[in-house]
Amino acid sequence: SIILSSLNLTIYIYNINDNNPEFLNRNLTTILYLFYPSLNTIIHTIEIINKDQLNLNIEILNDTYSSYKLQTSLNFAELILIDSIFIDREDYLIIRLWN
Repeated sequence: SIILSSLNLTIYIYNINDNNPEFLNRNLTTILYLFYPSLNTIIHTIEIINKDQLNLNIEILNDTYSSYKLQTSLNFAELILIDSIFIDREDYLIIRLWN
């Protein structure tokens, strides 16, 4: 004789990415250097909270001179100078974050 069994199974699918990542820094941060920083200087550390713990994408939208790069970790990103600055100038950077 063959024994048959049955199982009622309900599967719930949830969106595991239901929380947008957030910057913990103020929306507008001004950094003033009274000297020309050297290459590979960490200009600023951007704190991030990501409740979903997924990989983050972060980019600088308007780096006119290609002077900066972002190095990311789970809870922060470092803004690093990658091109020499020999003149006084003001950079207004817009940084976008998503997952």
